[in-house]
Amino acid sequence: MKYKRIIFVSLLLSLIGLMCLFAFAEKEALPILTWDRTYGGSDKDVAQSLIQTTDGGYAVAGFTSSKGAGDRDFWVIKLDYQGNMVWDRTYGGINDDVAQSLIQTTDGGYAVAGYTYSKGAGDRDFWVIKLDKKGNKVWDKTFGGSNDDWAFSIIQTTDGGYAVAGFTSSKGAGDRDFWVIKLDVQGTTWEKFTSTEGAFSVLMPDTPTKQKQTANTQWGPIDVYSFIVEREDGVYMVSYSDYPQSVVQQIDPEVILDSARDRGVANVQGTLISELSISLEEYPGRELRIKSPTLVGEIILYNRIFLVDNRLYQITVVTPKEESFSEDIRKFFDSFALLDK
Repeated sequence: MKYKRIIFVSLLLSLIGLMCLFAFAEKEALPILTWDRTYGGSDKDVAQSLIQTTDGGYAVAGFTSSKGAGDRDFWVIKLDYQGNMVWDRTYGGINDDVAQSLIQTTDGGYAVAGYTYSKGAGDRDFWVIKLDKKGNKVWDKTFGGSNDDWAFSIIQTTDGGYAVAGFTSSKGAGDRDFWVIKLDVQGTTWEKFTSTEGAFSVLMPDTPTKQKQTANTQWGPIDVYSFIVEREDGVYMVSYSDYPQSVVQQIDPEVILDSARDRGVANVQGTLISELSISLEEYPGRELRIKSPTLVGEIILYNRIFLVDNRLYQITVVTPKEESFSEDIRKFFDSFALLDK
């Protein structure tokens, strides 16, 4: 009897365990299909990235071979919360252009990254496109070398810029290497520019063009060498000129700085708004803000000048609007450094 009772208790416990399992199974909610939609044409159309947008809808990016300009084009679709298409846009050229990653940006627009074979420097290049909230292109940039460079992921960083990751076959140590690039809010990569003849380095938003001109000063004509980058938001420039040693030895450096300031204001027919005495290492300098009228409105020149022995450096940003130092302007100015002698 005792043996039978043990078997009975064991069977009862097993039955209770099974009932508990069924009870828990019944509580698990099964997924319910709310809606499904297809988007595309008669050819291949592939979604690569999906996000939920701040309005409760969705945005999806990938490529299409059914529409657009080329073999495959970036395709971005905005959907409402029920999957109805609000708008769609294609971006690309006559060759392969494939979107891999999509984000919504803090301004309500979008940024999409992938690769392009229709433009750029090499076989395939990183391609980053900034869109407004309706999918209109704000700007686009390519990055890469002579070989394959594919972007797979993009994020917006806390400074309002972007970071993009993928692989490169154009640089690095192997056949394909990780490649991460940091962009500013305009999609620009800032790189260190060094002038050995000018004996300086500075961060530039692009490769500068070099120009030479002659300035007429009270001490005679002096050659001025300038390195210039033009962007939509302004002009970035570093220039230098060498004064005769006889002038520097006989004249107070502040007089030379005053002369450079006055010449700069006169050259743009401007008005000096502010001036501060600053220094670079042990060398004297000035920080100037100049307002100048043009046919399309006023421009503001932010200018730092330094006298280093007999060499005058001018670091200048020209912007169409008056504002305190932006992050880009500050980055440009603060990165300027003299090369070791």
